[in-house]
Amino acid sequence: MACATLMTACRGGAAPSDEELLAAHPDGVLFDSIETRESQVGDPAPGFLRGDGKIEGHGVEVPLPDTRPDGSHLAHKWGVWMNYYLENSARVAKESAGEFRDGHREGHWTFWHRDGQKRAEGTFTHSRMTGHWDCWREDGSVDTALSGDYQDDQRVGN
Repeated sequence: MACATLMTACRGGAAPSDEELLAAHPDGVLFDSIETRESQVGDPAPGFLRGDGKIEGHGVEVPLPDTRPDGSHLAHKWGVWMNYYLENSARVAKESAGEFRDGHREGHWTFWHRDGQKRAEGTFTHSRMTGHWDCWREDGSVDTALSGDYQDDQRVGN
């Protein structure tokens, strides 16, 4: 996937098309998942980053080679994933956007409040918050308690 497509999606622009997602990962399959903050599976983001209510994720999963006893395969998320707030099974707003590599959050991610205001923006390394993160309250003001430098999901400075 072109870096420009990812950055456009993460900064609030249009999501990549299904064709673009699959072109970047031809061995993968399109996948939609519905989770709540409490039911996240796989590699969840720290709780303060996630929105409340039902969230639908959309992206590509690449099956792992090992077959389970029931014939199914485990799979890892790969490439750009867009997550949306749901109301009555309909997507109403973006919740987060970023990239997965081998099932882990990597690189730049953006999270939004339900009203479309940014919640947080920063970088993940192997699904851990790293580097500088900017965080905002629902009223748009900077959340100084959460904004700052992070290492391994822990705030280490301003």
